[in-house]
Amino acid sequence: KQFTIKKIMPFLNKQTNSYLSEVNYGFYVSIDKWLDVDIKGPGIRNASYESLSGGERRGIDIAIQLSLLDIAKVQSGIFPDLLVLDELLDSSIDGIGMEQILKIVKVKQKELNNRIFIISHRPEIDAELVDNEYKVIKENGYSKVYV
Repeated sequence: KQFTIKKIMPFLNKQTNSYLSEVNYGFYVSIDKWLDVDIKGPGIRNASYESLSGGERRGIDIAIQLSLLDIAKVQSGIFPDLLVLDELLDSSIDGIGMEQILKIVKVKQKELNNRIFIISHRPEIDAELVDNEYKVIKENGYSKVYV
């Protein structure tokens, strides 16, 4: 296990930082074999994952998740053309953090040319950041989809 983990860590770090740089995060991360994250960058000293905003932490989380998907793709040669991200934006994320996260997802969507569904309860998602919006509203005990 340790050999495999040690072998993939450089790729995981490279991919994660690639996603973060695509949306102009002002820092980069170093991920260790325990998946602990160190924050590095110009002028940054003693920063930790916990010291970041909710949006920045969520941005790092999604960048790591997408990087792990990249590893799975390289290892298996198979990658689904559909990705579902359920309530990715529904925690304590401000508008700027939400926009950065959506940009990371758009980078992945453009790279893979696949369908990504983001399920959210946030009404303020900017329609310009998503290609299609579907609203699901419960009426008379049944869910109805509005395009």
